[in-house]
Amino acid sequence: MTTHTDSPRPELLHTRADLHRRTSAFEITRYELHGSRWSVLVWAVVLFAVGSLYLSVYASMKDVFDEQSEMMQQFPPEIMNVLGGTGALTTGAGFAQATFVGLLGFVLGSIALISWGQKAIAGPEESGDLELTMSHGLSRTRYYLEQSLALLLRAVLLAAVVGGTLALYNRLIGLDIEDAAIPAGALAWFSLVLLAGVGALAGGAVFGRRIWATAVGAGVIVISFLTNALGSQGDSIDWLLDISPYSWAFGGAPLENGWSVWAWFENGSWCAGNGETYCFDRAWFFGWDSWSTNPLLVLVLALVLWLVGWWAFTRRDLGK
Repeated sequence: MTTHTDSPRPELLHTRADLHRRTSAFEITRYELHGSRWSVLVWAVVLFAVGSLYLSVYASMKDVFDEQSEMMQQFPPEIMNVLGGTGALTTGAGFAQATFVGLLGFVLGSIALISWGQKAIAGPEESGDLELTMSHGLSRTRYYLEQSLALLLRAVLLAAVVGGTLALYNRLIGLDIEDAAIPAGALAWFSLVLLAGVGALAGGAVFGRRIWATAVGAGVIVISFLTNALGSQGDSIDWLLDISPYSWAFGGAPLENGWSVWAWFENGSWCAGNGETYCFDRAWFFGWDSWSTNPLLVLVLALVLWLVGWWAFTRRDLGK
């Protein structure tokens, strides 16, 4: 019986007569993208549908979400703190962040990237196809790079869907999100879901098993969300926000405040030499009021995980 798999079977690479064709530039990347095209489409449709479901009701519900309304008064403060405070749902940007970009959309995007990440190396290694692929002139570094590129491109496509959904409903129903803030929100979302996918990719590269690859990717995201949720509950544990990738991405409220490299050129408030010559401010350097609210930090962490995965993959015995 013939079964259909979402990812391309690596052994198909070995049915071609021309070895140069099999190992041409970006062959692995193209096969991965081609084989996962339907799952990318499905995830894109799901994200758009979920975004539409939430964002389309904002216009009719914004009065209900007023801070003084009876319903909002009945919300447990702990839940409101996780969502961003009592005023999180009162603006279009806050509503989009609390319901779509930072909640269900974030969960769905993470699941998609983890599923692709764990299939990149751990999947073919468990099936025995990876060693066969490596026997046809592919270096481990090149295989890792091309799988990583395929993962990155899929994350970019989904982030474009998220940004497009926000832009569409911003026009249709008036979320009052600044146009420049939409790419900032999409970047924050992209950085987190890419972290999930890279965690799964690196987990597979280190351990060679899908269950461990999935565990690493999911673990990174769960820890990110939990440290943010716990850190938002009080001043005594708010230091957890400084080590939470979720807070790094969304703590600066990118849909509310935007993010721009031009903020790096603003005047600093801390200066050496009596405040006249050498000025430095965390907001000046990172673009926001705190060093720990910047999605670039999430991308740095993703790079660290990626390097760990590459180092392990290029040195260990495959299939063990």
